Formats: sequence, C-alpha cells, structure tokens
Amino acid sequence: MTTEHPSPVPDLTIPLSTTVAQALGDDAGQMAMRLGAVLHGLTQLRAGGASTDGIRDAAVRQHAAQGGSYGTLASSMGATRATAQSRRDTL
Repeated sequence: MTTEHPSPVPDLTIPLSTTVAQALGDDAGQMAMRLGAVLHGLTQLRAGGASTDGIRDAAVRQHAAQGGSYGTLASSMGATRATAQSRRDTL
C-alpha cells in the first residue's frame, strides 16, 4: 500500500538570459538569498506572526545614517518633530 504525500512546494525559478546571469555573476546568488528572506518575511506578516516594528526601526536608522532631518522624519511618520526626534534618539 502506498501512502500519497502532497508534493513539496516547487523551488522559485527566475528565468535569466545567459547575458544577464553572466553580468550579475556571484551577486545573483546573494540577491536570490535576500529575495528568499523578503518572501519569508512577507509570509510571516501575512500570517500575523511578525511585526512591522523592525522594519520601521530599520527605516528610521537608515534615515539617520543618510543625514535625514528630524523634520523630514516627522513628516514621513505623520508625527510631531519631538516624537520623531525621541524615536530616532532612542534607536
């Protein structure tokens, strides 16, 4: 007697021409791993198993690293300048 098992989810395939694959070189593997991490994160968000707090915090840190002002941060957050400054300084 044979027990049927559902087939595993197929690997994600992204078709690239030889020229594009050669131009990407070793970066293609890194980008594929990062895409996998993004898709995994999206799955967790959709399942309710993850929070967007980490994404927000990373965006605030990146904004600071690029020399963004508290005013611009406040505008993008829809918050007061004092709130934006406090949040960024806390991180």
